[in-house]
Amino acid sequence: MADVSLKAKVTYTPRSAAGQFIASRVTPGVVASVRAAQGLIVQEAKNLAPVRTGALRDSIYAADPEETGKTVVGAVGASASYSGFVEFGTGIRGSQGPNPGPYNYSATWPGMEARSFLRPSIDSTRDAVREVFASQLAISLKI
Repeated sequence: MADVSLKAKVTYTPRSAAGQFIASRVTPGVVASVRAAQGLIVQEAKNLAPVRTGALRDSIYAADPEETGKTVVGAVGASASYSGFVEFGTGIRGSQGPNPGPYNYSATWPGMEARSFLRPSIDSTRDAVREVFASQLAISLKI
């Protein structure tokens, strides 16, 4: 299984009663932003995933965002048992790729090059994610 996560931290200092009102709106706005961003990333990952049977593409998911204090984390991943091998590669070819993964690569097996789809999906949606955060937070702060 392969996962990437989107972490958004909300930092603010309420200076008045209006600040408390704003604080009650910001965190839900960030949660909504993370959910919307996850949707963009999932769609892009599905577009980038290599397809033979479609099982890998169909296993791409967004987990419910987790809120801890002023931090919201949303994960996007693929649940296919081989998704990590596709994302990071295997053997010698995988270890020599641009972004080797967290695996022990065999130095005696040629393996396969990575065909990353999760990490590039974050890179290619970066601007759209920023726009989603700006628009979702603007909506959350409207009275």
